[in-house]
Amino acid sequence: MIKAEWDKHQSPFATQWLVSMMQLKKLRNVNDEELEELRKAIETHSGDPNVAPIMLKDVHLMEAALATDSRIASLDDNARGHFGRLASTVDSLRRIVWVNPAIPDEDAVQWLDVGAPLQRYRWLIKYG
Repeated sequence: MIKAEWDKHQSPFATQWLVSMMQLKKLRNVNDEELEELRKAIETHSGDPNVAPIMLKDVHLMEAALATDSRIASLDDNARGHFGRLASTVDSLRRIVWVNPAIPDEDAVQWLDVGAPLQRYRWLIKYG
């Protein structure tokens, strides 16, 4: 699913970055696994019928984070807020770390340079 997202939003910069990461062996293949329990929780716990489709559009980010290292870098603070609220009822989401590279105070590049540690103040649940 993540690869499909890359393909859909492919740009010259993104292609160059992806090739660079592949050459540096910074990417790893992960089996795409839809987490039915998570998807049901999205539909069940979002009180606004307009929110579930927003979250389901980005649920692949959560599934990938849960399948790998619990880290997400995304510009979508709207989705981060929705998933943060869901984290209050879905235990597996509580320690997901979400950083927005466009927010200077989040120091995303510095965070990555030091190995992207799982820092509590970056946990998804704080955005709920």
